Amino acid sequence: KPTSALSWEQAEARTVLLSIAIIAQSALILSIRRLNKPMYKSLREDKNWKILPLIVSVPIFHAILMYVQQVQYALSAIGIRFELVQLEPTAWLLVLAMGLLPVALLEVTKIVWARKEKAKLKIAMQPQIEV
Repeated sequence: KPTSALSWEQAEARTVLLSIAIIAQSALILSIRRLNKPMYKSLREDKNWKILPLIVSVPIFHAILMYVQQVQYALSAIGIRFELVQLEPTAWLLVLAMGLLPVALLEVTKIVWARKEKAKLKIAMQPQIEV
């Protein structure tokens, strides 16, 4: 457990950064699985759930490390030190906003790309008028 104010701030910053990365990577894996479909359609229509436990287990293990201090103590006894701290609700808002931003941008890109492809297809399907 960090003792000084500076080490506490460093531990909190490290925890926030790692949390953002874990949320972003986990969500991006779900979004990138189907580039031709929005994530909500892909999750609803895709029946292959084999990867889901792997994706969900990383954020769950991260939360356990943060909120069950005994796990960190046990791991530090064998030389594995995480030094993660519990985050306040305002920090979690930052984590979720920054972690889900890349997914939101990718989903918007998918929508724009799908609309452009649909417009191209519509133009290609129109009958050509010969003069």
